[in-house]
Amino acid sequence: MSRVFRLVLVATLAVAAPACGAEKVAVPPFAFVELRGAGDVTFVPGARQTVTILDGNTKVSGLRIVEGNKLVIDACARRCPPSYHLRVQIQAPHLLPVAVTGRGTITAAPGFAPQKELFAAVAEGGKIDARAVQSANVFAAAQDGELLVNASANLFGVASNGGIVRYSGDPRLMTKIEPGATVAPLQR
Repeated sequence: MSRVFRLVLVATLAVAAPACGAEKVAVPPFAFVELRGAGDVTFVPGARQTVTILDGNTKVSGLRIVEGNKLVIDACARRCPPSYHLRVQIQAPHLLPVAVTGRGTITAAPGFAPQKELFAAVAEGGKIDARAVQSANVFAAAQDGELLVNASANLFGVASNGGIVRYSGDPRLMTKIEPGATVAPLQR
């Protein structure tokens, strides 16, 4: 077998090989999640916290605890290969305070019980969709990003630099909206 043929065969098998599967990530308990970069994080309800990488891996993406209790997820902490995509699932009893910087998304799956409060912030094109979680008090900040929330009592919203905060529910609004930004109800 020629050397070139073997190289082509190995490269073809590497590209065609199926994904390795989910990778459980051992992290200590955390009270806040920040996604940096273009990845997707989904929160699902569960009795205890677990973190699982569904697509991607810890060789490229970084997951670490900072400031004592904040889980920081760097979509591309190391050299990202072309077409690399990070997809993480976090199981938790309730939706934690969340933030996205960059083009990433955080989504809350249905099934969470109503909660007293939610803190959410986006910047630099990030998106958080927390419509599935009814929260009495929502503290939302969007700077060049989009937040979708479900507030039943109060919405404290700040939107700037094209940021968008859209909400369901009938909350009392306390907002600061800069020109070009939006805080408005979700379209029904």
